[in-house]
Amino acid sequence: MAMHGIGRVLQNISYSIVAVNTNEGRHCFDLSTPSESAPDWLVAQRDEEIRIIGGWLKAYNAKLGGNQ
Repeated sequence: MAMHGIGRVLQNISYSIVAVNTNEGRHCFDLSTPSESAPDWLVAQRDEEIRIIGGWLKAYNAKLGGNQ
């Protein structure tokens, strides 16, 4: 077993701690600089990450009473 796999999140733990898994690529490949040559699966994964983070920000702002 690869050591970088220990302790990783493989399934959603809660509403806000979610797993974004892929069968493609390699560890942290989604953290590389975006490029025009990025494969479709990587673009889709990054879009999903942006959607999730956007949801966190929306929930945070709602918790503040909409004062942004």
